Amino acid sequence: MKIIFYNILYSKIKLEKEINNIHLSLLLSDCLTLESIIPVFYRLYNRLPFIKDELIVDNFGIKFKHIDEAYEFSQEVKISIPFYKRVKQKRNKSKAELKFIDKYNKAIKMFRDELIAQNDHFLNHFELMALLPFIEDKTFLPVYDEYEGDDNQEHKYIKDIANVLINRENILLLDQYIEEIFPYSKLPSFDKASNGFIKIPLWDFPFIKGLSYLELKYTKEELKQILVPFKSGLKELSEQLSVLSYSEDNFTQIEQIVKDKILNDIAPIQLSINESLYLCKLRNQQGDKSKFKLCLGISSAENIVSFYEKAEILLPYVANETKQNLIKHMDINTCSVFMYYEIHYPDPE
Repeated sequence: MKIIFYNILYSKIKLEKEINNIHLSLLLSDCLTLESIIPVFYRLYNRLPFIKDELIVDNFGIKFKHIDEAYEFSQEVKISIPFYKRVKQKRNKSKAELKFIDKYNKAIKMFRDELIAQNDHFLNHFELMALLPFIEDKTFLPVYDEYEGDDNQEHKYIKDIANVLINRENILLLDQYIEEIFPYSKLPSFDKASNGFIKIPLWDFPFIKGLSYLELKYTKEELKQILVPFKSGLKELSEQLSVLSYSEDNFTQIEQIVKDKILNDIAPIQLSINESLYLCKLRNQQGDKSKFKLCLGISSAENIVSFYEKAEILLPYVANETKQNLIKHMDINTCSVFMYYEIHYPDPE
């Protein structure tokens, strides 16, 4: 099961939610693809030790623009870069020039070290550093686009989201905010009056916090075995729904397919999840009031694209172009499956 999660910095999906979603989705999936602001920090982790002086100075100036003294110093160093390059090429350098080179190199090192420290602090604070080995084994794919915010980025979203809905090989991870956007029917108690989406509550999980890479890897392997019947049922569910329109005329048939392929496995899988070594440990630490609930959703491909628009992940014209792109390849009223989490935060003490 490959999960695809899209978000942008200024969407209605907040950073804390996104990071919660990342940790659990990585454990549940065979591969998690993430397109958001988070991959920028992973990219900086790899690039900051090696990027050119000009970029280091520019990034430092942007980062510390609110501190007058630091910003002014960065601008002084920026102005001196052309002179540094000329002096560096000279064979015979004066004492003053050698002193200047030493001072310049110390400044660049200070800027670089500070940026690396800030970036590492972010990754450590949100427990993202432990996920680096998953990037190396390609089970976690943070996608960073050089043209974020440009038309190229928007067209990439159009292509990527459309491909997921057309091919049905991967599953989109949406956000709990969808419950505020659309009405929904909740299985197994089914209300045919709803035409927004069908909600199938699956399993409860604790917040994934404080686990090392090895503990995460162990849990991921546990869940891989536990979820075998679900993944098989999910594939069959998606295939059978692919020929049905999302309409009240088909709700009874959709309900029966969900019962046959998914509902019977929910209770035994929850029992196995509860016995998972580190998940059990986290649950005991956090209590019942702090938890995720994984939910499966069924709606039309058109409604799913509309969610991305209303969550401000896609601009209106991009959402419209995505729908037009889908129309070329499929009926946009066809049933499509997605996932999202209900998140229950602990009561403040």
